[in-house]
Amino acid sequence: MKRITFLFVLAFIAAQVVAQDDAVVAQGNNLVSLITDINLSGANANYFNERGLMFEQQKDYEKALFFYGKAANIAPGNTTFLFNKGITLQNLDRHAEAVEVFQELVDIDNTDFEAFVALGTSLGRIGEYDMAVEAYDKAERLRPSYKRIYYQRAMFKNLAGNYPSAEKDFNLAIKREPEYANAYYNRGVNYKDMEKWKRAIRDLDKAIELEPNHSEAYMVRGVCYMNMDNKTEGAADLKRAAEMGDEEAKLLYDKYVKQGN
Repeated sequence: MKRITFLFVLAFIAAQVVAQDDAVVAQGNNLVSLITDINLSGANANYFNERGLMFEQQKDYEKALFFYGKAANIAPGNTTFLFNKGITLQNLDRHAEAVEVFQELVDIDNTDFEAFVALGTSLGRIGEYDMAVEAYDKAERLRPSYKRIYYQRAMFKNLAGNYPSAEKDFNLAIKREPEYANAYYNRGVNYKDMEKWKRAIRDLDKAIELEPNHSEAYMVRGVCYMNMDNKTEGAADLKRAAEMGDEEAKLLYDKYVKQGN
């Protein structure tokens, strides 16, 4: 009889959660207290995780975070639940909190490639570029065949001002994905930051060849031409980028062309 009663309570709670997801989110603490009192098993943590997945697919990240958090609370140390929680925090641009989650993950399992990549991404988003690079270094050692690791690491090296090292990673990224327009674009940006205008223009040419509507490539190429005193080509590129909706290009076009600076 006790077992039947117990199962009935579980079924009742599950029905309430399914029928009233919005109410569950608003009254989550009460629900979790009840669940704790009746000692729900790990299978019920899976249920909360599944609800989180459903809301994440709907891009309702606040609700997804609620359910992933409850799954992680019921089953502490479960790397799947923690990872899902961290990714949802990233989707909400709550990167400082995501760093804490992913750091916990790599402390649990220092061979978790995806956790190191995610940790690097969130560290970079909060401006911790050197620490982001360290996380990507660890990810590279775990899976050197992953194509995008070099591109992503190069981006943060560039932001940290480590342009020569960023160039090396962009070279590796392009070697692995020779048709990836953004790799050429961002290596071009890196050359622009190094004031290597001709190299930058060659890469930006390639980015535009691969992706003709790449407005940012036109904008940066225009800046490079302007710095080489080729105002005709520079103005044409800035105008083209502005016509494609690039707001920064519009400002630069006004500055360099309309105002004659």
